[in-house]
Amino acid sequence: MEYPTLKPYKVCENVYAVGGVRRSHPRDSAVYVVIGPDGAVLIDCGSPYGFERREKNLRGLGVEITDIELMIGTHCHYDHVGGGAELKRRNPAVKIALHELDATACESGDSDLTCAGWMFRDEFPAFEADILLGDGEILRAAGLEFEIIHAPGHTAGSVAVSTVVRGKKTVFTGDCYVPSCERVGYDYEKLMETTEKLLGLGADIVCPGHLGHLVTFPVTQAMKGKISPEIARAVCRFEPPAKIVSGIASFFYEFNVIEQALIHRAR
Repeated sequence: MEYPTLKPYKVCENVYAVGGVRRSHPRDSAVYVVIGPDGAVLIDCGSPYGFERREKNLRGLGVEITDIELMIGTHCHYDHVGGGAELKRRNPAVKIALHELDATACESGDSDLTCAGWMFRDEFPAFEADILLGDGEILRAAGLEFEIIHAPGHTAGSVAVSTVVRGKKTVFTGDCYVPSCERVGYDYEKLMETTEKLLGLGADIVCPGHLGHLVTFPVTQAMKGKISPEIARAVCRFEPPAKIVSGIASFFYEFNVIEQALIHRAR
């Protein structure tokens, strides 16, 4: 089934969203490309599906898969890095970076830790990380620098990624402040600590891993100094509604999985 998709979204100069639910495939998280003077870097790479669309979106920006020097995974979940094995197959030279606490789930293809099984009813194509990340580490790629901020809670090895593009501090948060419906690896107390850490970062531009979660708008706006941090804290502490919203999102994911299974069976 062909899904209607949007063109790449320009976040700011040299930063684009090239993947996501409406840009590549319903199973995909947001996928960002940062174009540097010496190549390009991906922040997350999406699920095993939608790869051709993401590749087409990159090509429309003048970026080939072989131009990708580095992919930084914000965490081990299927919708964010399930396409890692395919990325490596198409570009063997690309370096894949994950926090050491999440890398093992991707290497083993653990269906629970990666959410491939219970949420998507699929297998996780296993791959090995080339770079194991730690808090405060600086990665240099494509002529740019990327600071890694360990941000556990959503998963044990979740990270945020900070870089400066054309003088603008840009922070990619993945799902660092998104509730997880008590899924494997979720820790609410650490999630709240991470939210405080992110609120203290300060940022000109914030790029979240999903746009539809209850907490996304208030946290991103507070990080940019647009609203009071107290509003973001209040929303994040109000956990039950956030779980309901995440649960609704999970339902639609499940619906899509069923739909895809029927399509494949019909073929």
